[in-house]
Amino acid sequence: MIKSVCVYCGSTTGARAVYTEAAKALGRAIVAADMSLVYGGGRAGLMGLIADEVLANGGRAVGVIPELLLGKLAKIAKKNRDQVVNQRTIWSGIT
Repeated sequence: MIKSVCVYCGSTTGARAVYTEAAKALGRAIVAADMSLVYGGGRAGLMGLIADEVLANGGRAVGVIPELLLGKLAKIAKKNRDQVVNQRTIWSGIT
């Protein structure tokens, strides 16, 4: 059984409203499937919309963000997220 889904997508919402609606629908589908979201950790763009929708519907969102970006995004990365995982580099944990 799949317990979580990892999403990495645009840090902007894109030029069409259909992208925003698809992102929100994905967030709801993740919760409906009783899965957790793992994503880039920020609040901007499509990734932020998906995370917001997951949390608004009672789901769990875990942000994974490199240490370099955490300093720049600390306020937005930690707000309204269940957990933010601080990786030393983008390649931490990859073998």
